[in-house]
Amino acid sequence: MAGAIKAGRYPALQQGSYDLRLDRQRDRDAWQALLEGAQVAVPLQTPAAQLAALNYQLIYSAQVQRARLGDALLRQMLPDYEAVKDDDLALGLALHRAMDLALAMQYGLLNHHAHAALAEAFRHEGPFTLSRLF
Repeated sequence: MAGAIKAGRYPALQQGSYDLRLDRQRDRDAWQALLEGAQVAVPLQTPAAQLAALNYQLIYSAQVQRARLGDALLRQMLPDYEAVKDDDLALGLALHRAMDLALAMQYGLLNHHAHAALAEAFRHEGPFTLSRLF
């Protein structure tokens, strides 16, 4: 099962669900069919890929936050602000990544899971070492 997951194969009913529910018969049946090759798996799409696909949301976020926060604060928040400031799509993606990082830092460093800082935001993209995340 771990090999299938690592290869991006999982039952369609598992898509969008982070809990592996092998206590339910339908889940066990779906996994068994997949592992025996009887079912075509839905390709795994990472959260980062899903976020990048939401162009309209990224553009909207950039426009709203630029008006709300202003250039000075955005420069402090985003190290690459000068490179993305005129591209709403790139700015929106940079803003969402910064917000994801802030959330991961808050829940990673400031609680009892400090050894797993940043892990939550990236846990479904596969294993990462801390140096790779930075």
